[in-house]
Amino acid sequence: MTFSDLSYNLLVNLDMKHCQLPSDELSKMETMLSPLNDMVRNFPVSKLHVLVSYRHRTMDYVVRTSLILPGETLVSSDHHRQARTAFEHCIANLVREVQRYKDRLGAVPEQAKQREGTHRELVPTIPPNAEAVEAAVENGDFAAFRTATSGYEGPVTDLVGRWIERYPQVAARLGRDLHISDLVEDVFLIAFEEYKYRPKDIRFGEWLGRHIDTAIKAMANHPEEEIENVNMVRLARLAETGREII
Repeated sequence: MTFSDLSYNLLVNLDMKHCQLPSDELSKMETMLSPLNDMVRNFPVSKLHVLVSYRHRTMDYVVRTSLILPGETLVSSDHHRQARTAFEHCIANLVREVQRYKDRLGAVPEQAKQREGTHRELVPTIPPNAEAVEAAVENGDFAAFRTATSGYEGPVTDLVGRWIERYPQVAARLGRDLHISDLVEDVFLIAFEEYKYRPKDIRFGEWLGRHIDTAIKAMANHPEEEIENVNMVRLARLAETGREII
């Protein structure tokens, strides 16, 4: 569904998983968009994807947001007993991230901005089958998505290994309760969930590389939740392929 208020510059897509929020709750959430809308008012592209899911085991809501701007995708996630509160936290985080994004645009020459936008592009060892990727997403089949994009496994692993150095608190956990493969799996999981919102004018390798920082930040902020998600998809892949996933 989409928020219908045409006064917003934002194109907002809202998906719900394992839940159905009442209309009054959605109205309250929509009013929280005003600060973010003001921040992106002058951008030619500003698309916000919101995913709200309910976890029956912990009895709380998880909200994931991704904001597509020219040359950048900003993400935020939070969880709370109330979906509205988690959403409010995500929007506040995005407002701060948009301000940083604007600061970078104002401080970096155009040529440097172009380098910044492409330095994370990944080159696959085996080109992906675009039709297989599309079919996997359409069918909600993460195992098939991973198989279709397996050529990116090595490049993602290498870049995660370098990128994680920017987050000492996450790097310190490696070899104990966290492995590089956990972060790699989370990168592909985020890409799978966000694929249908991928800008068509951005190459897949560049777009996939942008999710590496997203995955590491999520692991730093919500480690238990992210590990749980990774383990769940691993079990699903194990059931699908019949072999151990390392």
